[in-house]
Amino acid sequence: MDAISWLLCEPLWIWVNVESLMNDCQIVLLPYLADQVLNTRLLTDELEVSVEVPREKTGWFSKESLSAAVTSVMDKDSEIGNLARRNHSKLKEVVVSPGLLTGYTDNFVDTLENLLLKEINLP
Repeated sequence: MDAISWLLCEPLWIWVNVESLMNDCQIVLLPYLADQVLNTRLLTDELEVSVEVPREKTGWFSKESLSAAVTSVMDKDSEIGNLARRNHSKLKEVVVSPGLLTGYTDNFVDTLENLLLKEINLP
C-alpha cells in the first residue's frame, strides 16, 4: 500500500509552505486571511506548486471542492497534479540547496559589519 502524502493547510506564513516544499508531499491550500491569499496566489498561480480549494460565493468551501482539490493534486494522470509535482521538484532543489538559508544570514552579518566600518571611518 502506498503512503498518502499531501498537506492541507492555511498558508499562515510562507515559511510553513517552504517547509512543505522541502518534502515530497503535495500541497493543498485553503486561504482565509489577506496574507494567506497572497501566499496562495504565489504558490498556486505563480510558482504552480500547489492547488487551492475553491470557495463558494458565501466564502465557505464544500466537501466536494476539498475532495476535488485533493484529487487533482494526487491523481497521477491529472494535468494539474503533474504540473505541481514537476514544479515542486524543481523548487525543492533550490530550497534544499546547501548554503541557501545560511547565505542570507552571512550576507546580513557582512552588511552590518560594512555599515559599522563605514560609521567608524566617518569624520
